[in-house]
Amino acid sequence: MLDAPKGLRLHIGLFGRRNVGKSSLLNALAAQSVSIVSDTPGTTTDPVEKTLEFAPLGPVVFLDTAGLDDEGELGTQRTERTLAVLPRTVYQAKNGQKTCTGILAGYEDGAVTLTMGEDTVTFPKQEIAFVRLHVGF
Repeated sequence: MLDAPKGLRLHIGLFGRRNVGKSSLLNALAAQSVSIVSDTPGTTTDPVEKTLEFAPLGPVVFLDTAGLDDEGELGTQRTERTLAVLPRTVYQAKNGQKTCTGILAGYEDGAVTLTMGEDTVTFPKQEIAFVRLHVGF
């Protein structure tokens, strides 16, 4: 399975606010220093990919991304690159009260809108976290 093409691997994206531990989580899952970790918000600039075997899922690609709440001109560019990584896949969004799965319908001022069939749910930027699963690019 180590030679499985990237396009056939399950892609798992780590999304969320700045400095919440996305890069540290990737490093722990990979058992190596894949992403730079710092106390400085905005350390991750471009999406970082790490392919590995992850039991029990098998061959996967983990994607570490910049914070969705990044600010300023460079922050806007980092956020755009983060959102461009997996534009047409299913998201799971969670805040303290609810978890929903759907397709990204919008991202504005830190708020995320997901559509699930005819239903639409908007999550405010406070305390939002993402897990995104995708097969292929």
